[in-house]
Amino acid sequence: MSKEVNPRLKEWQDKYHGKDISQEYVHAQSYNMDKVGQTVRLESQQFVGFWRRTFAYIVDSILLSLFFYIFSMEGFWPTFLIGAIYYTTLTSSSIQGTIGKVLIGAKVTDKHGNQISFGHSVGRFFAYFLSGIILFLGFIMVAFNGKKQGLHDLICQTYVINKN
Repeated sequence: MSKEVNPRLKEWQDKYHGKDISQEYVHAQSYNMDKVGQTVRLESQQFVGFWRRTFAYIVDSILLSLFFYIFSMEGFWPTFLIGAIYYTTLTSSSIQGTIGKVLIGAKVTDKHGNQISFGHSVGRFFAYFLSGIILFLGFIMVAFNGKKQGLHDLICQTYVINKN
């Protein structure tokens, strides 16, 4: 009677049989999972599409507009700084997204499916400008990209996926 072997385990064993896997093991352990698990984890997620992300953006815009109105904030720099703090802090926090993304049940991750750092979030925020400056084509490409990435996501190697 033969015992069935998990296909992913078999793939791991076949790939690294007889090789020095110490570097791969260290890399995989830094993410608390094996390399095969990493790939499957991100690819098995459902990526959030254009309309849900647009709805999240509208919610965030309304919230920020209300904040600016209540506190009588005007001018480019004050609103820019508050917007930057809002997007970068929440996206890099444990909730992994703005209030709009939380409402639609989405989160922002890096290419391994992990929470992004504050620095990564700042880079993503500035990449939004590239997405918008070319007639918003960088945002519209979310609708046509297989992994639902905008230009800012491609530049920063981030994904917006459903929260489990």
